[in-house]
Amino acid sequence: MTVGKEKELTEKLLYSYFTEGKLISDHNTLVGIGKSVGLEEEDQRKVLADSTSFANDVRIDEALASQIGVTGVPFFVINQKYSISGAQPLETFKRVLEQVWQEDHPTPKFQDLSGAGTEGAVCTDEGCEIPKK
Repeated sequence: MTVGKEKELTEKLLYSYFTEGKLISDHNTLVGIGKSVGLEEEDQRKVLADSTSFANDVRIDEALASQIGVTGVPFFVINQKYSISGAQPLETFKRVLEQVWQEDHPTPKFQDLSGAGTEGAVCTDEGCEIPKK
């Protein structure tokens, strides 16, 4: 069961653990955090009571993480091509993001200068029109 609250819930979990020092392994704490982002208490308690409910999804994630070389957290995958492992300075992220942007948005090989310096001169199949000064 997914309800589209992943980003909001992740932020709340991180804030609760790192800023408020909450014990997020406690089911009541988890349910409270979930409720704060709009998750139904009963649904949460069912998932928490069933240790196999998302086991297959977790195993798939673990296999993928192993395949791409994840050895710790945080671990960022950018554009399914680059990774950044561990807490890195802002410059590292900036450099990688700029590289990805350049690869996805290459500079054109040629620059169109057709209109440069012609001041309105236009040519078609019928001939050229040169503006009079």
